[in-house]
Amino acid sequence: MFKKRLFKKLLTVTVLCAPLLMAGCSGLKKGKIAPSLRCPQTGLMHYTDTAVFKDAAGQETAFVALQDFRGSCDFVQKGEKAVDIKLDLSFYAENRKTDTPLTQKDFSYFIAILGPDEAILTKEVFPLSIEFDKESGAGLAVENVQQHIPLADLALSARYKIIFGLQLTQEQLTENKRGPLKTAQ
Repeated sequence: MFKKRLFKKLLTVTVLCAPLLMAGCSGLKKGKIAPSLRCPQTGLMHYTDTAVFKDAAGQETAFVALQDFRGSCDFVQKGEKAVDIKLDLSFYAENRKTDTPLTQKDFSYFIAILGPDEAILTKEVFPLSIEFDKESGAGLAVENVQQHIPLADLALSARYKIIFGLQLTQEQLTENKRGPLKTAQ
């Protein structure tokens, strides 16, 4: 029960503190302050932070969570104007298969760039594999990803959004919308 509450609090704090984490993005180039340049908004897409994976018989085999993220951005002012975003995404996974425990879990996550009108400009899906510790049955992974947004006017960068999350099936997404998932006790 304690792990469940702690996990839920960590996810809540992570989502609520995300704007503060991104506020530290780089607005300096060659010692000059560029106060009008702000990083694109960055955050986790609703209901895509956790997933339960099941086998063909409907038995749970693994639980995966996007636990934390950090990011920064840099403005490219020479040549093609752009904003480069660097993201560090932290993932946690648990083995839930008891008869023949898994040694790893393969899954995917996505990163999408939304324009000022919130239309999806690009979406990339990234594969990831997390190996499980033999004793704890859990594993961690950190992904370092970069995104590039070409802009005619760098001052418009704050109107763009970067969203990310686990690439879920329709069934997993529906389950997540029903309520919080249970982590191992």
